[in-house]
Parts: sequence; structure tokens; C-alpha cells
Amino acid sequence: MTSSAFPEFFLSLSIQCTVILLISLRLTRKCSSSESADKLWGICHIAVLLLVATGVLLPHVRLLHSGDDDILLASFAASDLTKTCSSLLRFLWITGASVLAFRTAWSLITTTRLVSRTKHFPLQTSGDATRCSPETAARLMASRITVLTSDDLITPFCWQLQYPVIVLPKSLCTFPEDELEAVLLHELAHLEAKHPLRLFLQRLVEIIFWFHPLVWITSREASLQRELAADRRANRSATQATAFLRGMARLADYCVSRTSTLAAGLGFGGAGPSILQRRIEHLLSLDWSNNPQPKPLFGNAALLVSIMPLAALIWVPVNDSATGRTLVSPWPRISASVLREFGISVRDYEVDNHRLLEHIHRREGL
Repeated sequence: MTSSAFPEFFLSLSIQCTVILLISLRLTRKCSSSESADKLWGICHIAVLLLVATGVLLPHVRLLHSGDDDILLASFAASDLTKTCSSLLRFLWITGASVLAFRTAWSLITTTRLVSRTKHFPLQTSGDATRCSPETAARLMASRITVLTSDDLITPFCWQLQYPVIVLPKSLCTFPEDELEAVLLHELAHLEAKHPLRLFLQRLVEIIFWFHPLVWITSREASLQRELAADRRANRSATQATAFLRGMARLADYCVSRTSTLAAGLGFGGAGPSILQRRIEHLLSLDWSNNPQPKPLFGNAALLVSIMPLAALIWVPVNDSATGRTLVSPWPRISASVLREFGISVRDYEVDNHRLLEHIHRREGL
């Protein structure tokens, strides 16, 4: 991508991302359940990534370009100061995204190493007795989830690359069986809801838009809803919630003087003390005598998806190479090259109507 085209992509995609995030934030706060809000945040992150892919790989419609403004725009965008600022902006974005991508990759590597050093966690104590209910054991077996334990861990978490696993700290071996099962059910809820994949998509959005304050605000909200959804999915009665809260309190006492940085971000303690407090308050506020099913998400999801094509039309006219004489921009070089490999010819250059008309006049004169 050229330095003249980068500001257009940077500003336009930032605005498009802002539109999707603001609408998602509004819709999730109107959701009747944490499960619905959690799913909506997953759709939101997919929508943002699709907007980025569409902007980078496909041509876009230039609704904001005007022929009257082309001369003024070209003179402004072609100035030395604008080009210097554009180069600096691209350097800063690449630096920030690279640092965050490296940190994410390194945390994935360290977590993978931690999982490789784990041992099998014995759920079965003696004979046919297990440290969890038969229903939980059957769900773990049906989902082919392996339960592991580690001496280097202070909080449970779930992990899924090729195979799903639940990793427990060694201290959980001394927990009462009802509290141990509460921990297993919470991590199982994360895996059944595909939360590791959703978190990975969230991390991609954070890397691309690392400079955007709204991205970090909504990421924290998405993390909260993810934990609340797992808590609600794992606890279906006051008895289960009581054991769960006791387990959370016991783990909080154990972790108070230690820190843990898990790449998964799906640890038992959530994403910080404030989120842990919100989770406790949420469980205490539930009415266990009435356990309604979450309302369908189709309406909010359809609204968010329908707004995405409209957001994709927002392209700020700050590219000095874009003359505005064509409604559709050229194909990006990377996708145009791939199409040519399949014998499909597409325009990957700006059309200059002045030169084109001059060429036609000369031919007519001959």
C-alpha cells in the first residue's frame, strides 16, 4: 500500500470500525441476557474483521469524492507536509501493531509450553467414584476435553488449539468436590461456547486498531459478557451458584499475592478485580426460581449485519491519487494479482480521463 493511499485506509477503516462498535455497544446493553450479549460481541468482531478484509482486498465505492473538490484535494494531499505525516502515521501504526502482535504471539507460545508441562488431573478417586457429577463427566467425555493440572498455575483456564483442554492449578486438588465441579463447569461452558475462538478474533481487532480507545473499551465489555455468560451457563441453581462463589473466594485468596498472564484470557478470575466483582454481583442478583431461556438473537444480529455494508461505503477522500472520475476505486494490487493468476483481468490503476480524452482527440484528428 502506497503512502498516499494509507491515510484513506487508516481513517476510513477507523470510522467504519467506530460505527460497528458503537452500534454493538448499544445493542448489547439492551440484551436481556449475558449469553445474547456475548454472542453479539462475537458477531461484532467478525464484522469489523470483514470490513478490514473488504477494504484491503476489494475495490470500494467513492461516494464522498466530488469532481469540484479534486483539485483542492490533490494539492493538499500531495503537499510535502501531508506526505511526511502520512509516512509517520504508517510507521507508528506498523510499530504499534507489530509490538502487540509480538506480545500476543509470545503469550501463545508461553501458554503452549505451560500446557505441554502439565499432568493428567485425576477426576476419578477410587473405583468408579469421580470428583464431579456423572453428568459433568459425561459432558467432558462427549466433548473430548482433557483435564490437566500444573504446578506453575495459580488460576484455572481453558485452552484449545487442536484439542480442547482444561488446565487446573495443583491447589484445586484440595478443593471440596462441589467447588471443583463448579470450576470445571465454568471452563466447560467457555469451551462449549467457542470462547477461545471468539477471544482470538477479539485479539485480532485489538492488534489492527490498537490506537482506537473504543476498541479497548468494548474489549473490556466483551470480556465481561463472556465471563457472565459462562457463569450463567455453568450455574443453573442456587446450590451450584453457592459452590461456585465459594470456589471463586477460595481462588481469590490464593491469587491475591500472585499474578498470572494467560494468553487465553479465559481464567477463572476473569480479566481483573472489577470484573470479578461484577461477576459476583451478577450471580447474587439472579432469580433462581425463574430460569428463562435467552431470547433469540436474530433481530439484533440482523440489524448489525445489515449496517455493515453501509459502513463499508464510508471512505474519506484523502487519497491524492484518487481522481474521483470513477465511482469505484481500482482493485488492490494483491487481489488483482491473484485474479490475474486465474485469467481474470481487473483494473488496478487510476483512470485519468484527461489523458484518455486527449488520446481520443488525437485519434479523431488522424
